Amino acid sequence: MAQPLVVEIGTFVGIGLGTGLLLYLLLFPIIKRYAKESQAVFLRNLVNGIGSFVIIWTILGSISLFLTYNANNQTVKDSIGIYIPDIQLTIQILFIITILIVFARAISLFLNYHMRKGNLPQTTIFHNLMRFLIFVYAVILILQAFRVDVGPLLATLGVGALAVALALQDTLSNLFAGIYIILVRQISPGDYIQLQSGEAGYVTDINWRNTTIRTMQNNLIIIPNSNMTSTIITNYSLPKKDMSVKIPIGVGYESDLELVERVTIEVTSETLKNMGITLVNPPKVRYNLFGNSSINFNLIVTIKDFEQQFLVQHQLIKDLMARYRIEKINIPFPITTVYLEKD
Repeated sequence: MAQPLVVEIGTFVGIGLGTGLLLYLLLFPIIKRYAKESQAVFLRNLVNGIGSFVIIWTILGSISLFLTYNANNQTVKDSIGIYIPDIQLTIQILFIITILIVFARAISLFLNYHMRKGNLPQTTIFHNLMRFLIFVYAVILILQAFRVDVGPLLATLGVGALAVALALQDTLSNLFAGIYIILVRQISPGDYIQLQSGEAGYVTDINWRNTTIRTMQNNLIIIPNSNMTSTIITNYSLPKKDMSVKIPIGVGYESDLELVERVTIEVTSETLKNMGITLVNPPKVRYNLFGNSSINFNLIVTIKDFEQQFLVQHQLIKDLMARYRIEKINIPFPITTVYLEKD
């Protein structure tokens, strides 16, 4: 390759690099600041996704411009003429790949934004589907760049897809079940659920194949999405995360029920205040049964989260027991009286 040609190519590449650096360091921050102040969320994410790719694009553009400008230059033809089509094809493919990477970044940031806002559930299935679709689109564009007719290929894939669908019935069933679970929004990550079979825990993720649940013991339960759509599920986080906890208590028949109710509510309110738990609703006492050895009632406390109930029950039982002893309120043992008749 002649020395002047190397210098000329280096000049074009240097111009492209310099232009890219100027755009990235000077103009790009202005565009980024404007996009940040605008209300167009996707525009902001697109600008954030471009990043340093602007430098790569200007370098590729400068090389492409050099080849176009010197298409009829005899020196260029003699030196790299046979490689020019391959170089141009490579530049085209690199443009396709980098643009799709930027687009994928922008969509990923866009999805993350709406997940943080609560408009979409925080699951990986959206990201996985987005990556798969962009990958397929990239393959099609690259094949077209190589002048491969994708029409017959897509027709062949369409026929083959039927056989694949039959072979992957369970996988596709889980995929569409996962999409259905997300769209109906009856279950979302962070919800505490319990299945009909007894498994219970916090939903941590819904992906293309299964739903992951974290139990109170910090173990993970992995359930196929198709099973999630075909079983009965109790969601303790819907319609609101607030829930009522019932603590059954029994007091002796000699007890003053007005005193029992007042003391129980006082202790409950004080205990929750000491635990730093804000009362959603005032605690309630509801008598419900004349038992064999006690008058039974339920202490009803409304809490903000399912997991709070265990610590609340633990502390209330201790505090109520201590106060009942002070107030001489008896919690009787079950007693069975047997009468024997003499002959």
